[in-house]
Amino acid sequence: MASFLYHIAETIARFQGHKKVFSLKAPEFSHYVECHKNTQKKDPPRFIAKGYLLSTKKIQQRPCYVLSPRNPEPVKKVVLFLHGGGFIFEMHWTHWSVVSKLVDKLSIPVWVPAYPLLPDNELLKIVEMIFAVYADMRKQYPEADIIFLGDSAGANLALSFCHHNKKLSNLLPMPDRLILVSPAMATERDPVILEEMRRIEPFDIMLSPQLMESMTNVFHLDPSYENYFSAPLYGDFCGFPPLSVFAGTHDSFFPQIPRFVERVRSDGIPVEFIRGEGMMHVWPYIPVAKECTSALSKIFYEIRR
Repeated sequence: MASFLYHIAETIARFQGHKKVFSLKAPEFSHYVECHKNTQKKDPPRFIAKGYLLSTKKIQQRPCYVLSPRNPEPVKKVVLFLHGGGFIFEMHWTHWSVVSKLVDKLSIPVWVPAYPLLPDNELLKIVEMIFAVYADMRKQYPEADIIFLGDSAGANLALSFCHHNKKLSNLLPMPDRLILVSPAMATERDPVILEEMRRIEPFDIMLSPQLMESMTNVFHLDPSYENYFSAPLYGDFCGFPPLSVFAGTHDSFFPQIPRFVERVRSDGIPVEFIRGEGMMHVWPYIPVAKECTSALSKIFYEIRR
């Protein structure tokens, strides 16, 4: 049974209105994206700038923020943080809160690229920026483990990066681990999965399966499972790094995840699946509630090991 504080967190998330946006049909969704695409701030909030060492790199004409502890230790691990937001939203304050906790708890640098968004950019261009950021990290920390931590759309980007890197004959070394929080693919066509998604939708306070149709139409996504930019949960995972996957059962897109985990395991890749019973989309990032802080502690543990 979910805790009282978790129910409060759900209520707050409900009033933020994400579900209303992600339930819009294609014409209304397109209008919303056009109206809001140039109104968002990329820069970190003030508490980030004051509490940590913060530097900004310009990579492919976009900022990449590097957050480090004020008393840095020898760097053995680094996190590349890929935020979610349906490819239409910049970093939310909850993302920055998680980034600050990563620095506090683990005393490691965290790189946060403000990657380009849809619809003004293609998914390939977004992944190309991740390539450039990651290449810079490998150059700066040649002996360190580099872990990708991505939620929702950011989790998809982590997978798309590895698929694309593999297609390019491992142009760069693979990351040392992928930690994926609530990956959610917008081009699902399996009728069994779609039916399960519709069944869960009334319990989902953030997303709707309608998002798949709207995103596919508005952003002209390729629905083919062979296209790893729009369908990163499919494909050949041989050669991928170990994965940790977090997914809540009250997330409309949850039915995609057990099958994805099975595909990864069938290709011989170690994967740990953390199932959040009754939890919402990206629940480890929600502050306060014990279910969320416990899941975030598990993420810290996955990075430490």
